[in-house]
Amino acid sequence: MTATAPPIPHLAGREAALEPLGWTGRDATWIALVCLHSGVFLRSQLLTFNGRTEPTARRAVARLLAARIAREHPISPDQGGASEHLCHITARPIYCALGIEHVRHRRHGSPGVLFRRLLSLDHIIEHPRLPWLPTEQEKVAHFTGLGIPLSDLPQRTYKGAVAPTVRHFPVKLPIAADERSAIFVYTVSGASDLNSLPYWGETHHSLWAGLRRGGRTVHVAAVTRTRGQAASLGKKLAKWCGPPAEPQSLSPEDQELMDDVQRARETRNWRILDKWGGVNAAADGVLRIQEREEAVVPAGPSIDSCSTHVAARLAPDSLTLP
Repeated sequence: MTATAPPIPHLAGREAALEPLGWTGRDATWIALVCLHSGVFLRSQLLTFNGRTEPTARRAVARLLAARIAREHPISPDQGGASEHLCHITARPIYCALGIEHVRHRRHGSPGVLFRRLLSLDHIIEHPRLPWLPTEQEKVAHFTGLGIPLSDLPQRTYKGAVAPTVRHFPVKLPIAADERSAIFVYTVSGASDLNSLPYWGETHHSLWAGLRRGGRTVHVAAVTRTRGQAASLGKKLAKWCGPPAEPQSLSPEDQELMDDVQRARETRNWRILDKWGGVNAAADGVLRIQEREEAVVPAGPSIDSCSTHVAARLAPDSLTLP
């Protein structure tokens, strides 16, 4: 039997689903956390999260390997050295029990993808009590529940054998959010991730604007492997920080149209709208005003604040130590 793990709020008890498969306590909590957020981990991350000694961590990994729910792989030399190994949880029954059978974390992925996942997990284990939204479904439900249109969420369309499939938040980076604020994590393992930052920001443009219009704060937390990456990213993100755009006031003519439409609805006297070309023309005018108000967003990605963090456990020097 393994020791009881401290509660992780966003797991919402999902680790209990692993008990029928023989995993309890700290082992179950760690497995659930990894499967939901990355699928892969380093022993150094397990050590940090559970506060275990190195021999205890080795035994924990050995149990996963012996049960054939995970595999170990050397870290690709071009990503930092081969002395460190990552552990990849691949067993379908584990993911099925957690209700995430089709999550892409079960796939091995390219070195860049693996490091994105490791960096994501590293940030989460540093902040385990934040209100993380682990799955695509939870992210979509949270933001649409705040009144954000589904079309404003980051999305990508994939070709399917029968019909195209639309996936939201396709890059699979961590998000923590509640009723008042949202934290979006961006990870950088190499130059390509630095170059991809503008595109990532654009895909979140409408979502961030909608959150800020609703009085909620937006923070971007960048996680990197080196201080140089952190400095470069910090400069880029600082340009996004600023006050939200103020709604434009209605022109006298637009205000008169809105007032007339309101009076016509209240009195049922539709002749009030004749000077606007009739009911249909007035409705079209109101729609144009509403669309113009909704379109009042900054020209580019706009957030309230940002921060950078160097993941020391994933720094190139750390991964090449004997």
